[in-house]
Amino acid sequence: GSGLGTELACCHTIREALGLVLNRCADLDAVVVETDLFGTPEETADFCFSLRRLAPWVWVLALESEMWEDDGMLLKLGACDFFLPQAAGPLRLHEVLVQNAPMS
Repeated sequence: GSGLGTELACCHTIREALGLVLNRCADLDAVVVETDLFGTPEETADFCFSLRRLAPWVWVLALESEMWEDDGMLLKLGACDFFLPQAAGPLRLHEVLVQNAPMS
């Protein structure tokens, strides 16, 4: 084992997602953000920046949609620490988290 514990949560609004993070932030090492979840790229970036203010130690990985014109936009803005295309698959996602995310 990698020592990586996971918890899956799906939130449909930014408020719901930030509430979940606030309640669990002491236990979080990393958060995976699916970029289409909140609608526009700007809304997703706003969520990521709010997450950074709430829990600056949390490592943020963005799964970016192929519909976005600018690959890596959240990374370029400093809103996430790493990005992958949504098509990367669970094994690649796990690999990136194990190799990069600071685990407590």
